[in-house]
Amino acid sequence: MRCRSHVPRPAQLAECPVGVHVPGQGLSVRAEPGRQGVDASGRPPAGAATCRLDGDAVVWVARAGEPTPLDDILLERFAIATAVLLDLTRVRLPELGDPR
Repeated sequence: MRCRSHVPRPAQLAECPVGVHVPGQGLSVRAEPGRQGVDASGRPPAGAATCRLDGDAVVWVARAGEPTPLDDILLERFAIATAVLLDLTRVRLPELGDPR
Protein backbone atom coordinates (compact mmCIF):
# COMPACT_ATOMS: atom_id res chain seq x y z
CA MET A 1 0.00 0.00 0.00
CA ARG A 2 1.43 3.35 -1.04
CA CYS A 3 0.26 5.02 2.15
CA ARG A 4 2.64 2.86 4.17
CA SER A 5 5.58 4.00 2.08
CA HIS A 6 4.94 7.73 2.50
CA VAL A 7 4.50 7.79 6.30
CA PRO A 8 8.23 7.49 7.21
CA ARG A 9 9.16 10.63 5.26
CA PRO A 10 7.24 13.11 7.44
CA ALA A 11 8.61 11.35 10.54
CA GLN A 12 12.15 11.98 9.32
CA LEU A 13 11.33 15.61 8.49
CA ALA A 14 9.51 16.28 11.77
CA GLU A 15 12.02 14.30 13.85
CA CYS A 16 9.14 12.83 15.85
CA PRO A 17 6.53 10.04 15.49
CA VAL A 18 3.76 10.50 12.90
CA GLY A 19 0.91 8.30 11.79
CA VAL A 20 -2.22 7.64 9.79
CA HIS A 21 -5.31 6.03 11.32
CA VAL A 22 -8.23 5.01 9.07
CA PRO A 23 -10.28 2.40 10.92
CA GLY A 24 -12.85 2.12 8.13
CA GLN A 25 -10.14 0.86 5.76
CA GLY A 26 -8.30 -1.19 8.36
CA LEU A 27 -5.27 1.09 8.07
CA SER A 28 -3.31 2.18 11.12
CA VAL A 29 0.38 2.96 10.65
CA ARG A 30 3.00 4.83 12.65
CA ALA A 31 6.56 5.81 11.77
CA GLU A 32 9.39 7.14 13.91
CA PRO A 33 12.49 9.01 12.82
CA GLY A 34 15.59 6.89 12.45
CA ARG A 35 13.65 3.64 12.01
CA GLN A 36 12.96 1.78 8.79
CA GLY A 37 9.39 1.01 7.82
CA VAL A 38 6.24 1.48 9.84
CA ASP A 39 4.46 -0.08 12.82
CA ALA A 40 0.82 -1.16 12.80
CA SER A 41 -0.02 0.99 15.82
CA GLY A 42 -1.18 4.19 14.16
CA ARG A 43 -3.72 5.43 16.68
CA PRO A 44 -2.94 9.02 17.66
CA PRO A 45 -1.35 9.18 21.11
CA ALA A 46 -2.67 11.58 23.72
CA GLY A 47 -1.51 15.12 23.02
CA ALA A 48 -0.71 14.54 19.34
CA ALA A 49 -1.54 17.26 16.82
CA THR A 50 -4.19 15.80 14.51
CA CYS A 51 -5.89 16.58 11.23
CA ARG A 52 -9.17 14.83 10.43
CA LEU A 53 -9.79 13.98 6.78
CA ASP A 54 -13.01 12.89 5.06
CA GLY A 55 -14.68 9.94 6.72
CA ASP A 56 -12.82 8.51 9.66
CA ALA A 57 -9.25 9.20 8.49
CA VAL A 58 -6.86 11.00 10.84
CA VAL A 59 -3.21 11.96 10.37
CA TRP A 60 -1.15 12.98 13.38
CA VAL A 61 2.21 14.29 14.57
CA ALA A 62 3.29 13.47 18.14
CA ARG A 63 6.05 15.80 19.25
CA ALA A 64 7.34 15.60 22.82
CA GLY A 65 7.34 19.06 24.31
CA GLU A 66 6.38 22.27 22.54
CA PRO A 67 5.42 22.24 18.85
CA THR A 68 7.84 23.80 16.40
CA PRO A 69 6.83 26.72 14.18
CA LEU A 70 6.54 24.43 11.14
CA ASP A 71 4.44 21.66 12.71
CA ASP A 72 1.17 23.10 11.36
CA ILE A 73 2.41 23.18 7.76
CA LEU A 74 3.97 19.73 8.11
CA LEU A 75 0.67 18.32 9.37
CA GLU A 76 -1.26 20.07 6.60
CA ARG A 77 1.01 18.74 3.83
CA PHE A 78 1.05 15.26 5.39
CA ALA A 79 -2.77 15.33 5.40
CA ILE A 80 -2.94 16.44 1.76
CA ALA A 81 -0.57 13.68 0.63
CA THR A 82 -2.49 11.11 2.65
CA ALA A 83 -5.84 12.24 1.23
CA VAL A 84 -4.50 11.89 -2.31
CA LEU A 85 -3.08 8.43 -1.63
CA LEU A 86 -6.29 7.26 0.03
CA ASP A 87 -8.37 8.84 -2.75
CA LEU A 88 -10.25 11.06 -0.29
CA THR A 89 -10.27 14.08 -2.58
CA ARG A 90 -13.64 15.56 -3.46
CA VAL A 91 -12.42 17.51 -6.49
CA ARG A 92 -10.89 15.95 -9.59
CA LEU A 93 -7.15 16.59 -9.56
CA PRO A 94 -5.49 18.04 -12.65
CA GLU A 95 -3.88 15.53 -14.96
CA LEU A 96 -0.78 15.82 -17.11
CA GLY A 97 -1.64 18.07 -20.03
CA ASP A 98 -4.78 19.40 -18.35
CA PRO A 99 -5.28 22.96 -19.69
CA ARG A 100 -6.36 24.32 -16.29
